[in-house]
Amino acid sequence: MPYNIENIFICLAAPFLIAALGTNAGNRKNYLFIVLGFVCCIISAYLNTFFSALYNAQDTYAVLEISPVIEETVKLLPLLFGLIVFELCPEDGGNIIFNIAVGFATFENICYLLENGTGNLFYLFVRGFSSGAMHITCAFIIGYGLRVFRRPAALRAAGIFGLLCVAITFHATFNMLMKTDGMIKQLGYAIPIVSCIILLLLKAPFRKLTASK
Repeated sequence: MPYNIENIFICLAAPFLIAALGTNAGNRKNYLFIVLGFVCCIISAYLNTFFSALYNAQDTYAVLEISPVIEETVKLLPLLFGLIVFELCPEDGGNIIFNIAVGFATFENICYLLENGTGNLFYLFVRGFSSGAMHITCAFIIGYGLRVFRRPAALRAAGIFGLLCVAITFHATFNMLMKTDGMIKQLGYAIPIVSCIILLLLKAPFRKLTASK
């Protein structure tokens, strides 16, 4: 079913932008970064299409080698801008990447629904949670990894690049498992959800550990 991605963005972004105008500064930033996640998803879609056409990539090749690199890099760029220009602290950086990931996953799931329909509720339920957990896990990797690589600047730059590579690898592994069938695909659905649960359980201890350094 054909659809216009820009029109979807307008309909989704409008309530968040209106809510941002009527709330306090803390919540306002969360709403705006979620909308920024929508924008990152659109930009990633354009870039995926461009580079797939540029390299004449087949669907599997594009999903495994092009899409993870572009999507994780695009999600990271607003965070890098905030860290460099506004000198944000790691805690603020973690909130930014987390909200961007939530917006990105939401927009991606809606586009998936429009493209594939809403007939199989169980499949969409599993797929929605799994894809969302994958993006959230990648955000955890980068957001909480930033608290480890604070100083010096050279170590922080190398650390961010390393965290990006880990996020890309996790994303690509998820996409690869989604291209399989049977039990392996079921395992692929489970890995992001389990990883996200583990990271949520480790969130408080890790926060205390990094705060003590």
